[in-house]
Amino acid sequence: MNNVKTVGNSAFKDCTRLTVTIPYEIESIGNKAFFNVKKVSGNLTGKTELVLGNGLTNVGNQAFYGAKIDGVVITKKVFHMEI
Repeated sequence: MNNVKTVGNSAFKDCTRLTVTIPYEIESIGNKAFFNVKKVSGNLTGKTELVLGNGLTNVGNQAFYGAKIDGVVITKKVFHMEI
């Protein structure tokens, strides 16, 4: 995912055997982008807590629903986030 700035809606939805690494430079994550992905990694702190970068401005509805992570750290720059 080098140079990728946006992950579209349902991009990896239900890819249960996929391991996805989210780059720190990501700017937008669409609805259900990582829905049911069993392993999502990136900049991790502690257990499986995902830290998303300073450029992130949008996190779509159910973006990480069902993903195997303990939590997500999101920077203060996010302008839009659906839960």
